[in-house]
Amino acid sequence: MSPWGVAGIFLVLAVLPVVLIFRLSNRIDLLLAQAGQAEIYKVERSEGGYVIAFGLGTSHGVGPGAQVTILDPQGTYMGTAQVEKSTAQDSMGRATVDRDIRPGYMVSRT
Repeated sequence: MSPWGVAGIFLVLAVLPVVLIFRLSNRIDLLLAQAGQAEIYKVERSEGGYVIAFGLGTSHGVGPGAQVTILDPQGTYMGTAQVEKSTAQDSMGRATVDRDIRPGYMVSRT
């Protein structure tokens, strides 16, 4: 077998799982958004709390001024955040909680 053929087979075997994982994660995000929930993907410490970014936007009924509940991965209530900016698919908000918030935590419409 030629080295180019072997390389082609390994390329397909490497790309296929990446594509499948990407499609699966998009499907999970879509189902969560339909339920009014999203994963926090960006957290920055700021004066008086945190600035968070998550995947709920105006197309999901979340816009500036809205309040969302923050939950840890086990579903424990961590606090709330006030949405400051929104696009159709994403929002940024300010959370004034005294506990650590990390990427991977969830938000839920309240």
